[in-house]
Amino acid sequence: MRYLADHHISPRTVAPLKATGFDIYRVSDVLPPDAEDLQILELARSEGRAVITQDLDYSALLASTGHTQPSVVSLRLHTNRPERLASVLEKIRLFRFFRKDHNIWWHIAMAKMRIRERK
Repeated sequence: MRYLADHHISPRTVAPLKATGFDIYRVSDVLPPDAEDLQILELARSEGRAVITQDLDYSALLASTGHTQPSVVSLRLHTNRPERLASVLEKIRLFRFFRKDHNIWWHIAMAKMRIRERK
């Protein structure tokens, strides 16, 4: 799975994930700091990436536009340490793998290592 980390996800979190093989980069690597959420969603959609964010607006934006992509991983974690985020992303990867419909995109909210999905 390919990821796009929103502005709220620290470079100190993304760099170690990238170094361990995750296909991830930050929005600020390619878009200006004042990029709108819709621009970020369009970038993720065009590249087939899931947006990792702490911003709850993405779900509402997807619903209001009628788009079903990209997937959105909303993090509600007590810590964004790289090893914690890597564990969350691995759990999501396995969750998608073991589902019959693993090619469907989801909004996934992560809190306390529980997955709540909404198609």
